[in-house]
Amino acid sequence: MLMKPIKKHKGRSVKDYYEGDYNLKPVRRPVYIYREKAYSIFRKLNHGILADSQYASAAADAEKPLKLLDVGCQDGTFALRLKSLGYDVAGLEISRIEVAKARKKGIRAFVGSAEEAFPFHDNLFDAAYAGDIIEHLYDTDFFIGEVWRVLKPNGIFIVTTPNLASLSNRVMLLFGKLPVGSEVRLGKDNAGHIRNYTFPALEQQLREHNFSVIKKLSSNLMFPVQYNIPLLRSLAIKLGDYSPNIGSHIIMVCRKKER
Repeated sequence: MLMKPIKKHKGRSVKDYYEGDYNLKPVRRPVYIYREKAYSIFRKLNHGILADSQYASAAADAEKPLKLLDVGCQDGTFALRLKSLGYDVAGLEISRIEVAKARKKGIRAFVGSAEEAFPFHDNLFDAAYAGDIIEHLYDTDFFIGEVWRVLKPNGIFIVTTPNLASLSNRVMLLFGKLPVGSEVRLGKDNAGHIRNYTFPALEQQLREHNFSVIKKLSSNLMFPVQYNIPLLRSLAIKLGDYSPNIGSHIIMVCRKKER
């Protein structure tokens, strides 16, 4: 008696998930406070305000525009803001649909995965930005190594990711709740997070890849900033700079060192 062939099913890969519509969030959602803080640092760097400070890159006084890589640029909205500061911006994004949107906005966007070799030469960029990318990746060491490779000596790298040890997450764990940013399945209400970071964990990994950490910030503290109560919202955002270890997001500013 012949058996009918068993129908094989295949789970979605990381590439399948992110090439599709994986719950892209509106740009103005409260979580994007980390973008505003990164934007402020890039603005000061490119305008020379920080030429004599810890942020200054090797090319700070060059006549040509500083080259900046936005890893995971999505539709180019944030890259366009960085371009308006005077940067020569390139974007890397896994979704072809989002790359097409970014190119329509005038961004030199390339289709590529953060988990594969970047399509750029060594020592090309003065700065790089990876906003909430690393928590989605399987091989985070490879990713950080690629950022190091494409940055010029002393290049600036700003990386952000949700903070597992935030004050709100500590309270949730106390009551047996799953921390914000920790996910157990794929779905329209999830972003596909597979890594969790604290400030010490990310700092150690960056140092192992020859980055020196020069600044640590957070988006905000526990207060839910989606409720627009001006005084409390502003205070929560400001406190993220003074007590980053318990803030909602990790914002790490670092510099490439030579091996």
